Amino acid sequence: MTYPNALVMGYLKDAGQLTPEWRMKLEEALSVGVQRLLTFEVVGGGFDWYPKGSPHTLLTAYGLMELHDIHRVYPIDEAWIERTRDFLRRQQRPDGSWSMSRGAYSWRTLRDELAVTAYITWAILETGAAEPKGVAYLESHYADAVRDPYTLALVANALHLAKSPVASRAMRDLEATADLKDLEALALASLVFARSGAARAEETVSALVRAKDPLGGWRSTAATILAIKTLLDGKAAAAPDPSAPVTVRVNGQPVDVETITKDNYDVVQQVNVSGFVREGDNEIEIACDRSVTAQVAARCWIPWSLVEAEPASPLTIDVAYDKTKLARGETVTATATLRYSGPGTFMVIADLGVPPGFAVEEDDIKALHTQKRIDKYAITARQVTLYFGAIASGHEVRFSYRLRPKYPVAAKSPTAQAYEYYAPDKRAACKPVALEVTE
Repeated sequence: MTYPNALVMGYLKDAGQLTPEWRMKLEEALSVGVQRLLTFEVVGGGFDWYPKGSPHTLLTAYGLMELHDIHRVYPIDEAWIERTRDFLRRQQRPDGSWSMSRGAYSWRTLRDELAVTAYITWAILETGAAEPKGVAYLESHYADAVRDPYTLALVANALHLAKSPVASRAMRDLEATADLKDLEALALASLVFARSGAARAEETVSALVRAKDPLGGWRSTAATILAIKTLLDGKAAAAPDPSAPVTVRVNGQPVDVETITKDNYDVVQQVNVSGFVREGDNEIEIACDRSVTAQVAARCWIPWSLVEAEPASPLTIDVAYDKTKLARGETVTATATLRYSGPGTFMVIADLGVPPGFAVEEDDIKALHTQKRIDKYAITARQVTLYFGAIASGHEVRFSYRLRPKYPVAAKSPTAQAYEYYAPDKRAACKPVALEVTE
C-alpha cells in the first residue's frame, strides 16, 4: 500500500484537503513502507522482488517512479533516487536502448526492446530528469515499431513528456487505436490523453473508472497503480457549480444519497441498499443532471456445496489434515499441495487460512524459508501467506505445518487459495474442512 498511500497523500495535499489527522496516518504508513522498501534495494543500486537478490531493470524503473512520488510528500534521501536512476543508466546501451534483464513477469506485454526502452525512458522522464538518448532511440525507431496498444501508449507518454516533435504523431496513432481492452494500455492512454487534452480523454477515463472491480482495484498491482496515477494526475473531474442533487431508487424505493457539492465531488459515496433488495431481479435507478459514474457490487455468503467450480486454471491447491478431531494440547498437521501446469510463472502466492481457535507453529513456516522452499512468508492470526518465486511447468510443491488449538472449538478451516500475483485471475481454491477440539 506504500505507493497508493503516496499518491493519495499527494492528491490531498494538492487539493488542500490534507488534514492533520490524515497527514499523521499517511506519514506513519509511509514511514513503515519506506523502511520495507529499503530492504529490496540491491547493493550498488537497483531493486529485486526479494531482499539480497540481483537487480531487475524493469522493477528498478518502477521503483524509481515510486521513490519519486513518495519524495513529493514524504522526505527520503535524494541520493537513493539518484543511485536508482544511475543504475538504470548503467544498463543502457550505447544506442540509447535497454534490453530485458530478466523475465518480465508483471510486464508481460513488453514484447521487445522498443517497449522496454519506452518503459524505462518514461520512468526516468516521470521523475523530472532528462533522458535524451532514450528519447532519440524511440524517435528513430518509431516508424518500424509494432503498434500494439500498450507499447504505443508507453511511447506516447515518453515522447509527450520529452516534448518530442514525434509526440504529435504518436498521439494521433494512439487516438486512432480502437483496441484498448488491456487495462494497463487503457490507463496509460488515459494518462497521456488527460495530460495533453486529447479528444478521447473523457471517453478513456470513463472506461477506466468502469473497469474498477468491486474491491476498488484494477485486477493487478501494475494496472491499479497506473489507474490511480491517471485518475489523480488527469484531474478529469471538475467541481460542480452549483451543487448536483442525486436521486437513487431501488425497486422504486428512494434511498438517501448526499448531494454532490464542491466539497465532496471527488469522494466516492458508498450507499448500502441491502435493505431494499429482494430475491430475484432488482432495479436500481440513478438520476442526476450531471454526468456521474456509479458502480453496483453485491456480496453474499453461500455454502460451499453451492459454490460454482472455478474457471480452468493452471494452478491447483489442496490442504489435507492428518486428523479432524483432537483434544486440547494435541496438534494437527496440515499438508498443502500446490501444483502448476502452465508454461512457467513467477510470484505465486498461497493464502492458507488458519482455523478459528488455532495458532500456527511458526517454526514450521520458518523452516520452509530456511530450506529455501518458499521465498517469503507472513503470518497473522487468521492466515499464513507464502510467496513462491519462479515455478516451472508441471512443478508440484508439497509441505506440512502444524496447528495448535488454543481452546475447545468446533469450526471449519477457511478456504485455502493460490494465485499468480501478477495475474490474479489465475487462481485456485480448495474447500474448507471441519475440525473439532475437545477439552
